Amino acid sequence: VSLDRRFADQPLVATDHFDGSGQVADHLYQLGHRRIAYIAGPQNMEVARQRQDGFVSRIKALSSDWDPIELTVFEGQFDYESGEELGRKLLNPRQQALRPTAIAAASDQQAIGVLRSAQDLKLNIPEDLSVAGFDDISLASLVVPRLTTVRQPIEELAASSVSRIFEEGLAGSDIAIAGEIIARESTAPAGD
Repeated sequence: VSLDRRFADQPLVATDHFDGSGQVADHLYQLGHRRIAYIAGPQNMEVARQRQDGFVSRIKALSSDWDPIELTVFEGQFDYESGEELGRKLLNPRQQALRPTAIAAASDQQAIGVLRSAQDLKLNIPEDLSVAGFDDISLASLVVPRLTTVRQPIEELAASSVSRIFEEGLAGSDIAIAGEIIARESTAPAGD
């Protein structure tokens, strides 16, 4: 059994990355954000593709002719440096009128990099920009402001993996377990 990332052709037990990213899209939409950027992970990774597909498809479903959502997608790595670099591009002061009101990232590390670039550019989070991540790493609840993110159900993932190893007939198929959005101080209603 593979846990979190697929190993060879072994069945996978993982967070439902598609649904989790859709929860982030719903959260930002409900807060009134209509100019949104998404920082994806490397597309050679299944988890990055699932997270991007979940976010983008949910935004497309929410967008309409009478309530359009502008979405920009950038590909990066699952690290702080990538988030900071792409954050600087997205938050370029010379293009302030086009700047997103919210940035969702495929990982907390990327999102924390965005927080850093916003701070360097003297933007206030969440007043000027909402930021959300994915994973709920320990640092997500320690950075200022605390990061809105999707918490992976680690105990359920571990228990399901062990069950699939020892219970006959369960090991053959993939299982996706729903994550939970944890709304913290890095997201707020969109400003005017």
